[in-house]
Amino acid sequence: MNTFIHAGSFLNVCILGALLFSANGQDTIPRDGMEFWIRADSVKLSGTQVTQLYDLSGKNNHAIKDNKSGMDATAPVVVKNAYNGNPTLRFSGKYTGFSMTKMTDMRTIIAVLQKDSTECLKRLPNYATPARFFLGDDATTNFHPEHGCYLYNANLGEVSTNLVNGMTFKNGIKVADGRKIDFPFVLGMVSMIPTGPVTASTVARDRTFSDRSWFGDICEIIIYNKALDTITLRKIHNILGSKYGIPGFKTSAAPRTNGAGLLKTAPIISLINSNAQTTAVKIIGAGSYSLKVFNTQGRMIFQKSGVAPEIAALPKERLPNGYCLILATINKIETHLIFVNTIVR
Repeated sequence: MNTFIHAGSFLNVCILGALLFSANGQDTIPRDGMEFWIRADSVKLSGTQVTQLYDLSGKNNHAIKDNKSGMDATAPVVVKNAYNGNPTLRFSGKYTGFSMTKMTDMRTIIAVLQKDSTECLKRLPNYATPARFFLGDDATTNFHPEHGCYLYNANLGEVSTNLVNGMTFKNGIKVADGRKIDFPFVLGMVSMIPTGPVTASTVARDRTFSDRSWFGDICEIIIYNKALDTITLRKIHNILGSKYGIPGFKTSAAPRTNGAGLLKTAPIISLINSNAQTTAVKIIGAGSYSLKVFNTQGRMIFQKSGVAPEIAALPKERLPNGYCLILATINKIETHLIFVNTIVR
């Protein structure tokens, strides 16, 4: 007899699988050493309020919306189709933020973002202009930007010297000194490879300062616990630059996902048969699909091309009880949570 199981615990697995599986065959983001990855299309909503940013690295270090006194419950908002068909998280500059488990070994940081330029002052220091943090911490100030435009604070007692003395890139181009380089004022990409580990435990918030929350857009943040080599970093720059239409990169169309612009899991249509060799799944659709299956740890355990969507036969002996099935065509990715002998709702 079929039983019904709540699928929430497997949400991140299906999202992760869809991200690992590119329908048009383009390169995927390297995962070796990744310890944190948030995207504007992978969030938990309560109505229109963003309550959680799902960590897609497989570490399950999800960033949870802070609920501190005086915080703006409405920020950020998800803006769909903001950049080349991709959504963004839009922060108003009002007091808000997200908290995750502290990371103390960050060695590569890549962020696709845009800072609102209305508060930008060229003449520094000027403490009347608040510093806006895209990453922060409850205790340290490793990512302390300048009170105005620049990526890093001029005061080396405020910002991590590992960041200042490391390599910094803006839109894929290495810069000489991040203390003299503006944040992107149109959507761009900032990458940092510090000389040693740096620390963060918040997104868009600095400790308890109510005027230092991020002001602008954040599309994506990826963090590694190792310093990436220049070839790998360039590959990621090209993927993200193309995806979001960042100036200087070749633009590619964004694959569509099932749901209203955000990645969502869909229930299995029907479980047709389950025996010692196969689990057959009926999917409503047309045309031929590519198929990949990911287990609950995010590892691909089965793949097949040219699959008719009406019947997808999977080798049961190679599958765990819970797994994620990914069907894809050139223009669409569908995610389905599958359990052997069960139907998921």
